[in-house]
Amino acid sequence: MKLAIIDSNNADATLLKDLIVKYFDTYTDALSIYSYPCADSFFQDFSENLFTFVFLDMDTPNTPTLAAAEYIRKIDKNINLILMSRGMDYAIQGYTVQASYYLLKPFTYSNIETALNLCPILTTTLKPFVEVIVNRIPQLIFLDDILYIDTIHNGIQIHTELNTFKTYMSFKNFLQFIKNEDRFLQCYRGIVVNMDYISTLQNDSFLLFNGETIPIRIPDRYTLRDTYNAYTLKKSQKVLEGTITF
Repeated sequence: MKLAIIDSNNADATLLKDLIVKYFDTYTDALSIYSYPCADSFFQDFSENLFTFVFLDMDTPNTPTLAAAEYIRKIDKNINLILMSRGMDYAIQGYTVQASYYLLKPFTYSNIETALNLCPILTTTLKPFVEVIVNRIPQLIFLDDILYIDTIHNGIQIHTELNTFKTYMSFKNFLQFIKNEDRFLQCYRGIVVNMDYISTLQNDSFLLFNGETIPIRIPDRYTLRDTYNAYTLKKSQKVLEGTITF
């Protein structure tokens, strides 16, 4: 996901970049932020669907920022355009360019979080996740963080390194959700393990890196072993393919 910051104030641009990185740290690993001192330099790179967000400082000197905002919206009707200023002088004009948010300086994490929460983000830019209801509150859980899932009465438990989330999603529905995720292995009735967290295959269980043991179906022990070995080999090959040798 690509974001652009158009701000002639280096200190403001740096602070904004740091706050944006903090916000997106749990959402995506693929984040690129580009800083521009003025709209003219930004327009040398700009094209439709290139950026997901543009943060435009309306106080940039010697720059027709309203015209710049209008042009950005004309070229990319889906972009999240966030206007920035130290005052409310441009708030009304923000409606004319369909700004996603009007962000006041000085920046705080709270107002950055509010602005970004109100902007639609393409889910394809996010790390894979499952959204479940926990204590009547929607909870987003990244698949990378899941150690294993087991069943409880009328639902499942999703175990991560930090928390255990109990939800009324059925085990069957969860299996359907992860059907294309080869890292997850159903190793026992009502239990799915994330093979990325397996340390060792034991006689009757998988030993995870955190010391927990996950039972396996004894009759299927060799089939499960072969599946796990094939997965780890595939992972190793991907790592080697991404390694450049000289």
